[in-house]
Amino acid sequence: IRVWALGRGQPPAQKATLTGHTDYVTNVAVSAEAGLLASCSRDKTARLWRAAEDGGYACCAVLGGHRYQVTAAIVLPGGDGAAWCVVTSCLDGLVRVWRVPSDGGEEGASPDTLERPAQELGDHQGPVLCLCALPGGAGFASGSGDASIRLWQRQEGGQFRCAQTIKDEHTDTVRALSAFPGGFISASHDTTLKSWSTLEVEGTVVASCRTVFVGHQALVYDAKVADLSPAAAAASSSSSAGGVLAVASASEDCTVRVWDEASGACLQVLEMPGCAWAVDWLPPLSSEGRPRLVTGTSDSMARIWEQKGASAGVDENVVAAFQAAVEERKAAARKGQEAAEQGFSPQGLKVEDISALKQPGGKDGQVKTVRDTDGKTYAYQWSVISLKWECVGEVVADPGQGQGAGGAMVAPDKMFDGQHYDYVFDVDVQ
Repeated sequence: IRVWALGRGQPPAQKATLTGHTDYVTNVAVSAEAGLLASCSRDKTARLWRAAEDGGYACCAVLGGHRYQVTAAIVLPGGDGAAWCVVTSCLDGLVRVWRVPSDGGEEGASPDTLERPAQELGDHQGPVLCLCALPGGAGFASGSGDASIRLWQRQEGGQFRCAQTIKDEHTDTVRALSAFPGGFISASHDTTLKSWSTLEVEGTVVASCRTVFVGHQALVYDAKVADLSPAAAAASSSSSAGGVLAVASASEDCTVRVWDEASGACLQVLEMPGCAWAVDWLPPLSSEGRPRLVTGTSDSMARIWEQKGASAGVDENVVAAFQAAVEERKAAARKGQEAAEQGFSPQGLKVEDISALKQPGGKDGQVKTVRDTDGKTYAYQWSVISLKWECVGEVVADPGQGQGAGGAMVAPDKMFDGQHYDYVFDVDVQ
C-alpha cells in the first residue's frame, strides 16, 4: 500500500509504503475522523493502520477469520462503548462487524490479531463485494454477487439488523457502493449504475431508486460521488445542500464516465489505456477549487485529472504518452474484433459445445472454452462461490499472424514469465 502526498503545482510524492499483507490488496478505505486506514487482501485478512505523526501509518490490528478474499472495509462510529466499528465483506458471503478500541496499543508493538468478530451477518446468498456507510450514521449498505443490496441498521446495544433487502433492481452482481448526503450510488456487472435516496420510515431506514445511469458497454467496477459546486470546496464534504453532485464510474469497457447525479446524463467519457478498475474524487486544493478525479487502470497506473484550464505546467510528454497508449489499446481492440467477426480462434485450443456448461466444474478456477450459438468462442471459469460457470471473455486469434497448413489459423506466440505459449489469458480473478 502506497501513501502519497499531493500538493498544489507539485507532482505526487510517495510518503510511505505499508507492508504486511501476503497477497494482493483488494481495497483500501481511509477514515480521517478515526485516523484509521483499513486494507483488505486476498490473504483472507483485513488490516487496520493508525495514522502516525510523520504522516505515515502503523499497523495496529489484523482481522482474520475470513474464509476467502476480503473485498471491502468501512470504518463507522463504534457505539456501545467501542471507539470505532470496522465492517468487512468477504467472498464467503458474510459481513463481519469488529469493535476497535480508541487506543492503538503502544507505538512499535506488534499488531493485535483478531479472529472472532463482534457480529456476523449472513443474509446474502452470494459473495459480498462492496460496502458503504449510510447517511446520518444510521448503518451501512452491502452489495453482493446475488444481485441484491441490503441495508443494515444499528440497534440498541450496537448490533446491526437487516432493515431492507433490495432485489430485482440490478440483474447482475452489485460491485460497488458509494454514499453521498441523502443516499448512495450502486454500480453493477449489468453495466448500469443507480442512485438511491434513503430516509427513515417509522424507525426503519429504507431506500428508493431515483436515477438510472446507462452508457457503459461492460461491467462497472467502481463509482464515487462528489459535489462539483464551487461553494462545496469551502464546506464540509458531508454537506452538499444545493450542490451539484457528479458521479464518476470505472468500467471494463476501458472508460471512466462522469455523470450528473440528478438527471443521469453522461457529462464526459474518458478513454483509458486499459480496464478502469477504480475511481475516486480528491478534495480541491483551495477554497475556490473543485474536486479532482483519480483513476486506477489495468496498466498499473493511477492518474489525476483536473478540469480543463485548472492546472498550468502540465507535462505534455506525459499527456502524449497517455494518448498514445489509448490509441494502441483501441487498435488492438479493433484487430481482435475483426478476428472475432471472421470466426478465428487459437489453433489447437479444445473447444466444446455450449452444452458442456451444464456440468459443474471439478475445481475452483477451472476453465472451459465453448462455442456459443453465435458461432464465437468464449472462455468460462468455474466459481465455487457462485457455483456456476462465469464468462471470462471471448477467445480470438490474431489474423495478422498468418495461416498454417491447410489454411488453419496459427495462434499467436505469447511470452509470459520468460516462457513461450500459444495463447495467454488475461484474467482478473475475484
